[in-house]
Amino acid sequence: MQPRYGADISRKQFVLLVIALCSGTVIEWFDFTVYSQLSPVITQLFFPSNNPTVKQLAFWAVFAMGFVSRPFGAVLFGHIGDAVGRRITMLISVSLIVFPTVIIGSLPTYHQGGLVAPILMAVLRFIQGLAVGG
Repeated sequence: MQPRYGADISRKQFVLLVIALCSGTVIEWFDFTVYSQLSPVITQLFFPSNNPTVKQLAFWAVFAMGFVSRPFGAVLFGHIGDAVGRRITMLISVSLIVFPTVIIGSLPTYHQGGLVAPILMAVLRFIQGLAVGG
């Protein structure tokens, strides 16, 4: 008797699915780790202030956006998954993790873009959190 994995997929497809999901999780946590480890650089480039406490608070507030938005992402992507299917939802979720990451890497600094730069950073981190919640 063939083992069942909840859907009509082969063992090979199941293994590939597990590898893909684990890879996505590793990449997502890698992004959060890199962001937190680059705190001195990011605060300098995106949150200029003479007060180091304000810099750090702004940095960690944007970092927290990724976590605060997760429950909203769970609700949103749960609904999308029920409406159009889990496979499409997974593709949307992964895309919403990848594209903001690339855009964050391309953002202008505070000195180049002014207040728009940290606002865009916060919005993109919120979108990443939504995607991770899904």
